[in-house]
Amino acid sequence: MATGTRLVFHLARVLFARGRPGPEKQWTAERLFLLLAVVASYKREHPKASDADISRWLHRKGCFSDVSSEALRRALQDARNPKRNSKLAHMADSLARAATRNWTGALDEATIAKWVSQVIENANVLWVELRKYEPRK
Repeated sequence: MATGTRLVFHLARVLFARGRPGPEKQWTAERLFLLLAVVASYKREHPKASDADISRWLHRKGCFSDVSSEALRRALQDARNPKRNSKLAHMADSLARAATRNWTGALDEATIAKWVSQVIENANVLWVELRKYEPRK
């Protein structure tokens, strides 16, 4: 194979790759939102519980038995971060736009932060509502 042809072949493989090599992503946006929902439910009953306490409880309960309590605590940090949890970001953005009736313009950071907090606090209720409208597999 000529050098130019090899280069085009490698470029096409990189640009049009079908999937990433390696294991599947363990913490999808949906799983992170489920973690938020379970934590929100627990926080309603135990408002002063720390993330470490909640992570240990979740691990003992068996909800996320495939990961350690320390990994759960780290995943919870990601779950609360809209830059790492696209479901959280989308939900907060949608609710903020509905509340402000601003469907096209940019939202200020304070408004987004307020709605991110609201979604985190009410994730258990929102999870149930989300599940109602998702297509069945």
